[in-house]
Amino acid sequence: MLFGFYLRYNGITHEASYWNDESHAATYARAIVQTGKPIDATGYNTGLYQIGLYTVTAVSFWLLGITEYAGRLPSVLIGILLIPLIFYVGRKMISTGAALIAAGLLTVSQMQLAWSTQLRPYIWMEAFTIITVFLCYQSLKDKQPILNRYLLWGCIVTGVSFLFHGTGLFNGLFVASVFLYRIIREKKYVYLWILIPAALLTVSALSLTPFLGAIFNFNTSVAHYSVFLRHHYGWLLVGAALGTVMLWKTNRSLCVLLSTGAIGIIALALFKVNDRYVRYSITAFPLLYLLLGAGVIGLVDHLVKSPAKRFTGYILFLGVLLIFPIAKGKLVFRPQIYYSINADMRENPIVDYKTAFQKIRLLAKGNKEVIIMDAIFDRVLWYMPGQKYGFLFVSPVDIPQASTITQFEKIKSIHHSGVAIVENWQSITTPELQDHIRKTLTYEFEMGTVKGNEKDPWNINVYSWGL
Repeated sequence: MLFGFYLRYNGITHEASYWNDESHAATYARAIVQTGKPIDATGYNTGLYQIGLYTVTAVSFWLLGITEYAGRLPSVLIGILLIPLIFYVGRKMISTGAALIAAGLLTVSQMQLAWSTQLRPYIWMEAFTIITVFLCYQSLKDKQPILNRYLLWGCIVTGVSFLFHGTGLFNGLFVASVFLYRIIREKKYVYLWILIPAALLTVSALSLTPFLGAIFNFNTSVAHYSVFLRHHYGWLLVGAALGTVMLWKTNRSLCVLLSTGAIGIIALALFKVNDRYVRYSITAFPLLYLLLGAGVIGLVDHLVKSPAKRFTGYILFLGVLLIFPIAKGKLVFRPQIYYSINADMRENPIVDYKTAFQKIRLLAKGNKEVIIMDAIFDRVLWYMPGQKYGFLFVSPVDIPQASTITQFEKIKSIHHSGVAIVENWQSITTPELQDHIRKTLTYEFEMGTVKGNEKDPWNINVYSWGL
């Protein structure tokens, strides 16, 4: 825990710029602090979506001030608490040795360090998943009625996790699967009716977020996830597969719960949520760590009969298994000023928006009527609150917006001075409009990636008119 704290806390003290999704959460959290409601400057709110994250962040803002540091600190704290949590759960379900290995991997995993230092909900989602899996396992062992306290607590944890992110419903599938299994195992089919109101409640909850339509989405491309899992985490899959084999011999219900749980989360993230963003599958990784730990301990115990020699066997086997991830930077043992969330797959634009908007503020000279045209919703709202702004794309929000050259020129004719931010990657701003801005406006500056993220370069160009 101390080492995990050292690695994680160091990563937020530099107060690196927020990226797009962090600005989103920070904007709504600040609104709660200032107005008591999670509503942005346009009057829009996201319903139940991420309200838990907004609220936790708002409390941190209220206690420590509205800064990048305060916004990210809750993720650091929950990232640290994950270490004893996975140890406790692993020890109760498997063994002390497997629990130590899982806790060690969670402590130094680059993936865990990255998401533990971001104002995003995914580390929280890991905690909810670990707790839910443990409750489901306890329910499988319990001799009490099918609808026992463990499953009821699992439902409560699912509800709370849904308030942090929509993927919290994955936990509901764990609870529902164990509930259905016990009904079939114990032949108490009268309990099946409970699944109907549960399904209706789930749909109702989704209807209070912007993402009800996701129920009907289905992705078919597996290329992105295939590279992610094979190239970066093949070593973990091998260890988890070994753990599955070893657990099958000793504890089949736990084997199925952990292995099918991990596969199910990855499959749902890939096929139902988004096939281009691997962060939605992060909750599967604690389960894979536990399976790897079970595999190392189980195989050595099976092969080495002398208890006195087993510790050496654990160290040697684990050392061989972890050569690749250590060499490739998947396990980190020295603090960094920024842990890139793109270290596995290059998915999220990480630009030093904080410095960029400081420069834009100087360009505007305090004039709130200078319009800032941006290619995303949340950056101007967070870094220049109260500034007039518009979008370089079309959205349902009633503010100035343009997706064509004609629409942009109309905005220019109405607003005699402004700034346009052009993203130098595949953007929702059309290429034609981007080229028009580059050719006709005054070039001001280019802003690159945040300090510490130089291996993952991104940049934007900023242009102006009438200044």
